[in-house]
Amino acid sequence: MKKNDLSMKKTALTPRRYAELRGMIQRSQQKGHSSAQEGFQSGAEQDGHHDEGFQLSLRETAVHDARTRELQSILDSSEAVQPQEQNLRAEFGVGLVLRYEDGSLDRFVLDGYSLPDEHPEGSSRPHTLSVSSPLGRALIGSRQGEKRAFRMGTRNVSVMVEKIVAPSKVDDISNF
Repeated sequence: MKKNDLSMKKTALTPRRYAELRGMIQRSQQKGHSSAQEGFQSGAEQDGHHDEGFQLSLRETAVHDARTRELQSILDSSEAVQPQEQNLRAEFGVGLVLRYEDGSLDRFVLDGYSLPDEHPEGSSRPHTLSVSSPLGRALIGSRQGEKRAFRMGTRNVSVMVEKIVAPSKVDDISNF
């Protein structure tokens, strides 16, 4: 294996996650375009250099362009991979219901990458948990009823796998 082969390894994303990432890129591009359009209109009305609306739109456009580049970089280093249909072990693509030591429950889909702001509060979809995160790595291979520990900062945290949901059923949190 060549030295560069390791750097060319792609991150696996479920087909749904891959499509969501493409949608995030499109929305970011549209927001950048809208900001630029507003700035152009604002700047056309008076001296753009001194127009606060124009200056603000320049900054907003730069933020959206940077976000688009960041998302595109993630997409370029990813590939859509169909997860194995099973609910016996915590693996890429399955849904998990986890019980923490304090009794609280959380629901995740194990995927290759987790992005911020992916689902607004009240969404009918569970959050994404990266398989390469400390919790994701701890859970890989676990079975229902198993406890797993991981480090979060300076403390050890223990979780129990309450339920494993097959990849075909993770689209709706009501299946959890």
